[in-house]
Amino acid sequence: MIGIAFLVGSLLFLAWAGTAFQRRFLLQDMTDSDAPVRALFAVVFSASCFLLELIILEVTDVISADTRLRAWRFALLSLSVIAAIVLPFFHAWWVAREKGFDQTKSVILAVMFLAAFQWCFWHYGALIPGVPPLAEGQHMVCVQQVIARLAVVGTVFLALLSGYGTINMPFTWLAAFIRPVTDSQVASVETQLAQSKHMLRDKAARITHLRDQEAAESLGGKKGGVFPSWLTSLVGGGGGGLAAQISALEIEQKTLKEVHRLMIMELAELKKERRRVVQSRTLWGRVRNALGYVFAAYCIYRLGSSLISSFTTSPGRADPVGFIAALLVTALSGGRVQVDRHAIGQYVALAFVGFVTANSLRNFLKDLLKFTSSIAGLMDPSVLTLLFTEVMVMYASASLLLIRQKLPDKHRDAITTAIGAPLEFSPFNRWFNGMFFVTALLSALVLYKTYQAKRDGDVFYHAVPAELSGAGLPGTGFSGFGEESPATTLRSGVASLAAGRGAAAWRMV
Repeated sequence: MIGIAFLVGSLLFLAWAGTAFQRRFLLQDMTDSDAPVRALFAVVFSASCFLLELIILEVTDVISADTRLRAWRFALLSLSVIAAIVLPFFHAWWVAREKGFDQTKSVILAVMFLAAFQWCFWHYGALIPGVPPLAEGQHMVCVQQVIARLAVVGTVFLALLSGYGTINMPFTWLAAFIRPVTDSQVASVETQLAQSKHMLRDKAARITHLRDQEAAESLGGKKGGVFPSWLTSLVGGGGGGLAAQISALEIEQKTLKEVHRLMIMELAELKKERRRVVQSRTLWGRVRNALGYVFAAYCIYRLGSSLISSFTTSPGRADPVGFIAALLVTALSGGRVQVDRHAIGQYVALAFVGFVTANSLRNFLKDLLKFTSSIAGLMDPSVLTLLFTEVMVMYASASLLLIRQKLPDKHRDAITTAIGAPLEFSPFNRWFNGMFFVTALLSALVLYKTYQAKRDGDVFYHAVPAELSGAGLPGTGFSGFGEESPATTLRSGVASLAAGRGAAAWRMV
């Protein structure tokens, strides 16, 4: 009974931690997402972390085996239902609602999408490499088949994140890749942000005034004024002219809101880069830089090891960090404790994957959304949260199989029993190693090209309307505002973009 109470309490705590994680880490420097999206994220975060907690409890043997087995079955069944039913339905409902459909139509569209998704998931999911065939007498709809399908896709995401993180971490830690941002640049963007905020207030007040004027004239026309309404409209002072002005102002307001939102994120990135510059001059900054070189060397080793493992099935040599750890344990114990170097190497490799993935997941998704925002303006807190939720479910499934492979047999059997049937790990391992290597090489190329562009062209991180380049917005440098005042230049840029002359001129820098 105490064990069950502990597990229930931990689930509630993890749900609270998921909410805090989203606000303080995932959506840092951004506005909050919708309440239903936050609730879904908290549930998925709790279920995913609960799997890791069960693995720790399995290894430490804290709670009775029977209670752990029930908890395993509950966790895996919950994760399967969330991944196969709840997430597809919720995402379809959320997209339909955002497109303007009412509640009833949104639910109907979500149900239709869920039915199509279920048909594809169960009929075509078996064609995915790595998904085991059905055993004799086994029903197709079972936890094992769901976990296998999720694990294959999750392994792909895990490899992408690990490959990206392997390259991104040295770029983040090494002082050589820090952009030399000055306080004057930060102050310049802060000034521009204050100007755009003032312009937004002016636009809103102007729209409200015109709407009140339009309503008053409409009411006066109904009561019968001195001049008919069509004559007032004809000379430019009537409802038609006001409606056109309001429509134009609303377009400009919408454009300016998007620019203002981008500038908030740009300012946050700029301040972060400035803090890195200041920190690099401290003692901790120098230590961090030295650790960055060590980490870069280990990343190179992991790349070579993954390349070899993707073509061979042998376990390979012991990890160098595991080798050093085994030597230290043996030396400190005076030779009384002997450690399996290969086993420690496996755990070190797993810890490495978890470390770089946890550190790179948010940056990976934000960089992905920065690219998509240059095309369709998708940089939205709710979109980021939903993407994170999807990735988290698949990542949890893939991590479960990765960790299960490295556990002793007695602990591995408990997870296998909860899944319902054994899952072969070799296909997932080969997928991971191959994609890890390819993703790391592509990430190195993209990050280095981005670093060169920032260094040579003084460009920045987000997509910015090219028509607004004269306003000194982030992404165009900080060389000044030209002959006109900042507010005048920014207003002309917004008006030009709203008129359609620069609507297609979004660029990625």
